[in-house]
Amino acid sequence: MKVKNIFFQKAFYHRNVLSELFIQDKNIIAPWGVEFADSSSFYSLEGGYGYRYKLLEQFESVDHFSHKVVQIIKMKEGLVRLELEEWLENPTNFRRICKIIFIEDTFLMDFVLRYRFLVSRFQKGYIANNTLRIGSSHIYHQYPVERSKVENSKYSIVISVNKKNIPSSMKGYMYLQYHGNYWVLHVRMLPLVWEKEVIKLCSKWFKTSPLPSWLSMPLLKIPNLKEALWYRGEKNPYKNRIARIFSPNAYPMVKLKKGELLLWDVSCRIENP
Repeated sequence: MKVKNIFFQKAFYHRNVLSELFIQDKNIIAPWGVEFADSSSFYSLEGGYGYRYKLLEQFESVDHFSHKVVQIIKMKEGLVRLELEEWLENPTNFRRICKIIFIEDTFLMDFVLRYRFLVSRFQKGYIANNTLRIGSSHIYHQYPVERSKVENSKYSIVISVNKKNIPSSMKGYMYLQYHGNYWVLHVRMLPLVWEKEVIKLCSKWFKTSPLPSWLSMPLLKIPNLKEALWYRGEKNPYKNRIARIFSPNAYPMVKLKKGELLLWDVSCRIENP
């Protein structure tokens, strides 16, 4: 249900992404974005982030309340075309449509439409009938749902999926995480079946670098070790200081064929709390 006299006032863009979005003269977000990865490359739409990929082509168009980006991205294990359109559909609905088209066969770990909301503006978050509050653990609260929200005493911001195109080898999820100064909300696709597995060192020091396959493969054949490393940072982040330097995590990689397309069509709406 719409909230009376509360609406999106203005938007600002910086480094390819929506960086500020105002309601009642206050910015409510940290920069949004798009992310995906293969065994080695980590792509982020937000300029200045990501590792081991190359932009071959780029187009960007920005208006007051609309934004379009088209990029051709060379990954270590593939080549893709990214298309993002985001605009104010009406005063209380900001819509984003993002798709990637595979120009050649490509390995993929995930495909993420990223949202971040300031904790100073929203005291609670909700996903799959779970309530998250400020100070909650940094664990990812992930579920196969298509709606989640953050809330204050005056209004809610609801993220909901309108349309999607997900191959049979992947599955759609949302996750919500308390992350200090902001709530992180991802609309993401993850492998359901996969062709290979990899161990990555997911720290700022190692920049998500993968272990070589000759080392990853035998390590991941050890059942207890594989279970301990599988999406480790999302489920049970390392507490030991030495372990955090390396932060090993294991992930599956799905192979998408040339010509396949992934799509998220998602609305961000103002509603009653």
